Amino acid sequence: MNDDSIAITFQLTIEDYAKFSADTACGTKGVINSIESAKQCVRILPILLAVFIVCLIFDFYKEDISSFHDYFSSAPNRMLLPLFIFLCFFTLLVCLYNSGQYSRCQKFARSILMTGDNKQILSPSELVISRDGVLSRSEYSETTTKWSGVEKVIIQNGDLCIFLSSLSAYCIPVRFFSSREELRNVYDKCVYWYELEKRSFS
Repeated sequence: MNDDSIAITFQLTIEDYAKFSADTACGTKGVINSIESAKQCVRILPILLAVFIVCLIFDFYKEDISSFHDYFSSAPNRMLLPLFIFLCFFTLLVCLYNSGQYSRCQKFARSILMTGDNKQILSPSELVISRDGVLSRSEYSETTTKWSGVEKVIIQNGDLCIFLSSLSAYCIPVRFFSSREELRNVYDKCVYWYELEKRSFS
């Protein structure tokens, strides 16, 4: 490796892998979209209620009905209240499903990782990053990946991730950097070497 290489020592936990799996499976944008979708569902409820009340008031004045019982006992309006309750219930179900998407991904990944000791991926490791590529080594393995074999370099939910494929990556949580500025500097260096390699092949 070159003299300007960056060496980072770290040790991942099951929670780190569960978080990475959820981030990758859902995608950072997917997580944000699911949360936004849940918020939109919550906003719909008062709108449905307002529309329902406006329709009631309009029909009361139009048909000169004296009580709710008379109104809902008429054939055209008999299904209005059950329909409104169904729409509210369905909206809440969608809200709950979307908001739980990320935690379900985490729970699934955690359950798989807890079935074995996984010492190869949970042991202390070192990642050496340089112009030549990425060297990953631990007590049990040593792997070198050239930048031409890297798919992308991103900061995913605060962690530095060097993706080798759509589902596998070298991922270093933010806590293994002295500051977010250091993480950003390492990220910028990785992107520079990655882009440099891409240009040499184009």
